[in-house]
Amino acid sequence: MNGNHTGRMPREATVTPFDPPIPILRRPLPAAEDDNPSKGPFVLAFQDEQSWISAWHSCELKIVERCEAGARMGCSINATKKCKPPWWLNMLPFLKKPNHQQSQNACEEQEMQSCLEVARSKCFSYAKETCEGGLSDIRVICSEPFMNTKQHRYRRSKRSSKEEAVRLADERGPSKQSKE
Repeated sequence: MNGNHTGRMPREATVTPFDPPIPILRRPLPAAEDDNPSKGPFVLAFQDEQSWISAWHSCELKIVERCEAGARMGCSINATKKCKPPWWLNMLPFLKKPNHQQSQNACEEQEMQSCLEVARSKCFSYAKETCEGGLSDIRVICSEPFMNTKQHRYRRSKRSSKEEAVRLADERGPSKQSKE
């Protein structure tokens, strides 16, 4: 046995690195008097309008990506089923046309394109409905009212008043204070 060996493992072998934590999207605010008291003394609110909009777009993007991935699999299976030759054509190979494989590939491509177009529009509407259900009636900490847009609906919190925004700005430091 080597005299220099102490039986210890290097630090890199025993320490597990973790990814840095994801920043918190919403922070707790004291609940207003008209809020449901059974849900607790705090409600969650987005820090500002931009963080809320980015959360909405991220939600829609992830849902559309996953929906389209599933639609591609389903469309591929349906295109293969629709464009396969009749069962008896494999039994009688002399009846096959020389360009049979090319015509089958063209049929599958056309079926895939038409199926994906329909699925893509349904995925967008599904993502919009899903994100709207969870993100449309939320609270945002802000010092001024939102501008209305056609894309999104919002509701300001009873507690997200100018005083609340100034208080939060004071907590963050002098560089982020809002003008009165």
